[in-house]
Amino acid sequence: MRRVNPIDTLPGNGVGEHASLGRVIVVEDQRLVAEFFTFHCRDLGLEVVQRCATCREGLSAIRAHHPDLVLMDISLPDGDGLELAKTILDELPGVKILAISSHRDPWTMLQVQRNGLHGFVDKNEQRPEVPTEATHAGLAGRRE
Repeated sequence: MRRVNPIDTLPGNGVGEHASLGRVIVVEDQRLVAEFFTFHCRDLGLEVVQRCATCREGLSAIRAHHPDLVLMDISLPDGDGLELAKTILDELPGVKILAISSHRDPWTMLQVQRNGLHGFVDKNEQRPEVPTEATHAGLAGRRE
């Protein structure tokens, strides 16, 4: 069986394709999930400028690239994604952030709302079209 290079199979990598509809950074430590969101964003016409696996990498990338949207896991190996989101929104209030997590307890959902995140995608319970809807809502500045 031939190993597929994921970069070769992702939409949005061709020469002369249409302009990006927005710039995205994915902050997710689970590789499969990060690659899914990368593929999904590119399929929607978004430019994924960087993929990060830690809070530290994510903060550095977000400060460097000023993306339109950040898809962020809230449980990262080196810290709390909710705290990272608060830092980002304090520094760069124009950045939209969608939380990605399998934690949907009342405390977590309250923190997502209190910190002003633009949406939440549950890794366990969502329909396949929910990431699309959440991405569009987040880019439009709606909080859902």
